[in-house]
Amino acid sequence: MKQIVLLIYFAIISLTYSQNSPQGILEGTVVDDNNKTPLIGVNVFIKDKNIGAASDENGFYQFKNLPVGTYTVQYSYLGYDKVIKTDVIVRPKRTTYLNINLYSSSVELENVVVESGYFTEIDNKPLGTVNFSSEEVRRAPGSAGDVSRILFGLPSLAKVNDSRNSLIVRGGSPIENSFYIDNIEIPNINHFPVEGSSDGPIGILNVDFIEDVNFYSGGFSSIYGDRLSSIMEITFREGAKDNIQPQINLSMQGFGAAIEGPISKKGSYMVSGNMSYLDLILDPKETGGAIPRYGDAQAKVVYNFNENNKLTFLEVLSIDQINLDYENALKTELTNVFGRTDGVTNVAGLNWQYIWGKSGYSNTSLSHTYFGYKRDYSETKSKNHLFANNSKENTLKLRNVNYYKLDDNNKFEFGFETKYNFSNFDVLYEAWEDHYGNATPRLYVDNKINSVKSGIFAQHRMKISERLKLEYG
Repeated sequence: MKQIVLLIYFAIISLTYSQNSPQGILEGTVVDDNNKTPLIGVNVFIKDKNIGAASDENGFYQFKNLPVGTYTVQYSYLGYDKVIKTDVIVRPKRTTYLNINLYSSSVELENVVVESGYFTEIDNKPLGTVNFSSEEVRRAPGSAGDVSRILFGLPSLAKVNDSRNSLIVRGGSPIENSFYIDNIEIPNINHFPVEGSSDGPIGILNVDFIEDVNFYSGGFSSIYGDRLSSIMEITFREGAKDNIQPQINLSMQGFGAAIEGPISKKGSYMVSGNMSYLDLILDPKETGGAIPRYGDAQAKVVYNFNENNKLTFLEVLSIDQINLDYENALKTELTNVFGRTDGVTNVAGLNWQYIWGKSGYSNTSLSHTYFGYKRDYSETKSKNHLFANNSKENTLKLRNVNYYKLDDNNKFEFGFETKYNFSNFDVLYEAWEDHYGNATPRLYVDNKINSVKSGIFAQHRMKISERLKLEYG
């Protein structure tokens, strides 16, 4: 079976490099970050080829027939900070989408010297903010395309061990981290999650869907709710708008497929699925009799009703399973229990973006989160039942965030969110006596919990001078 997997891997590589067309397309839109309105006449320059273009009335730009390769693209516009994007990959017979937000800046018309670096500066964000592009995540050494693992090199983070994505930010706890994708909260972005925590051994997100990642390790805005340690803000790109583009993937995380394409002339979609193959190449004796099986799926559908109203549907699903049967448990000395673990995590939601005009915009999302845990284990030698868990957690969440720019020196963020949780916990701990004779009585929990959590928030960012800014909320 190992030989078959390797043959499939090399076949995919051969197909990738045997493309007849050595050219691709680079296109995207440029908008004002404060109000999401398109910018007309932005200078877009590809440094590696010394060619340029300008955005049209919709903020759209395009480079056709670009040779396949890696490029550095520069965006400049009067009254805005210059932006440079590195590691822009153009692939054969495919369109690379690169959407840019420009941040307004003060301009003096005499003796102006404009300088720009290669690292993205996020306007009015705290010093603990780090930005990663999709390509930086994909090629980061040791990350295996996992968004969480690229963060382990940051000075503000520590890790428990190499087997789990436990983010310990500034001495905090993994339960104090939160993740957002396109204004929809994702409680956990890992397979085999720990109940109530945000960690797991391997990520579920398709890196090819990611446009960029903003990680806040402290001092983040009050709009992100009740987390103390960190916030990871992920933006999924939009799907192809010109043609249908299928893709087959094979990586350390598993094998899968993706497809994206247009929806009439006003929208796009992209869908991907991934499955593990560890059960095909590993011997149960080498893993203590248990081989993890997992799969995930993601989808994003975007529809633009008009220039001011955009509706986005997001779906993130993960399915996990570990089956340690009795026969394999007897053959190994690495464990003294047998049983099975099943888990399902699903987040589905809608986000409506409404642009008021040049003063600001709002994002309103409605989402549903489902956690399903099912575990049942017994002792190997005696076959005595030890533990069972059959719990389900459901959360409905309504969230609204508004961004308003009074002037260049005063910007506001405000809104509300409310969560309705309805969960069923069915947990059994059998009576147990350890090697020292300490006895633990039988404990059974069968409880249904309904709760509501609501909050309002507001944030004011004020620029007092070039060197002094005040932010409170």
